[in-house]
Parts: sequence; C-alpha cells; structure tokens
Amino acid sequence: LLAALSLMSRLRKGAGVMEKREDLILTEVEKESQRPLHPKSIHHFNLILDGTYLEALPEFVELVITDDRCFPPEGLPQLLNQCLEEPGLYSLIAPALGKRGRWLIGLHPDWSTLDPVASEEDWQNQDISRRATWLKVLRKHDPDRAIELLKEVWDQMKHAHKLALLDTLVVDLSLADEPFLEQCLEDGRKEIRKKVAGFLWQLPDSALQKRLHEFAAHFIQISDRGIISLELPNELPEQIVRKCGIEKSPKKKGKFGKKANWLFQVFSKITPSFWESYFQKDRRQVLAAFYASEWRDLLIGAISDATLLHEDEDWMDALSGLWVRVPEAKLWNNRTARELMAIWPDDLFNRRCIAHLQHHPHLLDEYGMVTFLLRNGRQKWQDKLTVLVIRNFQNWLSSSHAVPWRGLHYREILKTAAYRANPQLLEVVQRGWQTNAGHWEFWEQDVKHLSDTLFFRKELREMLKKK
Repeated sequence: LLAALSLMSRLRKGAGVMEKREDLILTEVEKESQRPLHPKSIHHFNLILDGTYLEALPEFVELVITDDRCFPPEGLPQLLNQCLEEPGLYSLIAPALGKRGRWLIGLHPDWSTLDPVASEEDWQNQDISRRATWLKVLRKHDPDRAIELLKEVWDQMKHAHKLALLDTLVVDLSLADEPFLEQCLEDGRKEIRKKVAGFLWQLPDSALQKRLHEFAAHFIQISDRGIISLELPNELPEQIVRKCGIEKSPKKKGKFGKKANWLFQVFSKITPSFWESYFQKDRRQVLAAFYASEWRDLLIGAISDATLLHEDEDWMDALSGLWVRVPEAKLWNNRTARELMAIWPDDLFNRRCIAHLQHHPHLLDEYGMVTFLLRNGRQKWQDKLTVLVIRNFQNWLSSSHAVPWRGLHYREILKTAAYRANPQLLEVVQRGWQTNAGHWEFWEQDVKHLSDTLFFRKELREMLKKK
C-alpha cells in the first residue's frame, strides 16, 4: 500500500497538461509519387533490417529503385540509423527514401548530417563546418561557383580551415579545378601542398602528371629486348617536392633506400597508361619487363599502387594476369593487391575464378588467390562460376578423403555464394548433395543456409515484380 501511495504521489507531480509547441506541429507530407511495396516485400524488408538477411540489403535497394518503389515508412528510422554506422549506405538508399524519408531526415539532428541542407547564408557564417557543408552542396550543381568562393577567401584563411575546405573538392573533382589547385601548390604549408597534390595525382591530364612523366623519363629506359635499366637520382628537385607532393624523407620509409624511394613515390602516382606510350609496348609487355627486372619489387609495387590510385580496369586485368602466370610469387598477397581485387569489375572477377576452377577441379587451396576472392569479393557471380564452385565442392565432399578440417574455408565461400550467386539457380544448387556421405552432418547447416538464403532472394525478386 505504501509503495502504491508513493507511486501515485510521483505521478501527480509529473502529470500535467503539456505545453503547446507550435514548432513541433507536424506538417502533412506530400503523397508519394513512387509506388508502395507489396506487403510480402515489407516482410522481406523487415527480415533484412532485423539482421536475418542483412547482406541482402544492397540487392533489395537496387530492386526497389529499379522498380520505382519506396521504402515503407515504419522501417525508415532503423534504416537511417544504420546509415549513420555504415558510410556510403545513404547514397545507395537515397533514391528510394521517398518524400516521407526526406522529410523525416530533417527532424533528427543526426540523420540530417546524412543529407545536409545548406544555403549561401552558411558561407557567410564563420563556422568552418557550415561553410564546408555549403561548398559540398554547391559542388554538386555549380562546381565553378564553389571554386570562386574558395578563391575569394583563400588568402585570409587559417591553414586548418584551408584543409577542411579543400576536402570538399572530392565532390566532382575535374580538370576545371586544376588552375586553383596549381595556385594552392604555392602555399607555404606542407600539409596544404600535400593534400592539393593528392587531388592533382588523380587527374590524368594535369600539369602535375606531366611533371612526373618528365622526371621519370630521365631515370628509366627499356631496351629492344625488353630489359629495364633504372638509374637512381642523386637529388630530388625542389619542383618535384613542392609541386608534385613527393617527399624527400617520408615518414614511412618502406623497404627501399632513400633514392629508390623517391622513384617509388613518383612511379606510384603516374597514370599506368603512360608507360605504354613511353615504352611503345602494351601493358602486358611492360609488366613482363618490370617483373624480370632486378628492381621488380619497386616497379611492380609502384604500378600496383598507381593502378589502385587511378582505378584503371585495363591494368587491373593485366596485373591479375601476371599474378596468375607466376603463382609462386604470391603477388596478390599484399594490401594494395587486395584493395584492387575489391574493386575488380564483375567480368574480371568471374573470368579469373572460372579459369582457375576449370584448370583445378578439386578442393581450393585455403590460402590461394581464388579462395580469397570467393570468400571476400563483393562482385556478382556468373552462373557458370556458381555451378563450378558447388559441383567441385560436392565432388570433394563425396570422396573418401573429405576430412572436414581440410575444407573449413568453404564455410565462408558458401556464405558468400548465398548473396552473390543468381537465386534463380536455387534448384540447381539444391541438387547433387550426398546426404549419406560420412561427414554430411558437418556441412548440413552451411548448405541449408545457402539454400534458405537463395530461396529468400528468389522470393524477394518475384514479389517486387508484382503490381
């Protein structure tokens, strides 16, 4: 009784008529122009958000956008919270948010950072974060005006503010930005020059690239027989330091001496296609010459870094061919190579994996390149690849030497297949499993997860096609 009286006393103190807040009156949201989801698709959406099939989210979003539909309002808060945790997710889901979603973003201080609204008034404000927000918005539809605003205030800004505003140039960087960036290379602060050089490295036709080309040409030659000769520079010209972002004494020394490191820095920024025109050889011949050189580690490492920097798909293909031709060198097994494989186009990914599986129709090496690709790749699997992976594994599983611990890496491969394979292959994938095999129980749950996920994705696609 005393506890009840105490509770009533607290309720009376806390209860009362809420103060009227005009600023919190919710306005009516415009009617959606996009079609709503089918109830079954909403169920699929909820299963994705609750983590049951979380990895199906990118595919679901792509299908929703393609079919000109929008997300159900009740799932938006959780989806927007997830965007705060996963950079890049918002740009994926934005087209399918609908009017309710865009309205909802403006009501939450954290969500509003996903798609900031800014005006030129923010530029007049002295708060650097508001200025940066406005520049990013402006860069999307009027990049020339954004550069003009930067020019007007550049000489009066602190270097920390310069760095913050330079970051906005990642939005739609182009050669039109080069004159301003070249001017910034005259700045007295090394941090400014380094950041500016980082932008100019990415522009294949920039004056900075031409300076690097001219410098490099003094120190590397190739004979008619394809033999590379490399001469180390005795000094690093001040122009290359100040106007190209090359460091005389980098913090990360690497495995080369000081002079060799200078060349490594230069070569790793040069557009890979330069070597084809400079040597008058195709990229495979250039790579063969680099690999045969006594400077192999420097040259292959630098061209790999440059291929990643410029995201050159032709050179990704050429490099991967070299990795395949000399598997014993394990040229793929380093950070740069793994980052390259992560951005391989689907066609290259499938060609390399299919070719390997056709020539090696047995259990994959746990530490091999193709195993790494199949476990970690985000690319879509072609049907031929899916069938090869599954059938090769089934053949091993039904053999007498199928000791479970030797195939543990296939657990990750099957998990990846569940989201990368074509779900229309469900019946094909379900066939051929020897459930009476000696170690079937060890793999049963993995195969069931594969089958269940493909079924979910197949049904997901079918329901989104319904009117």
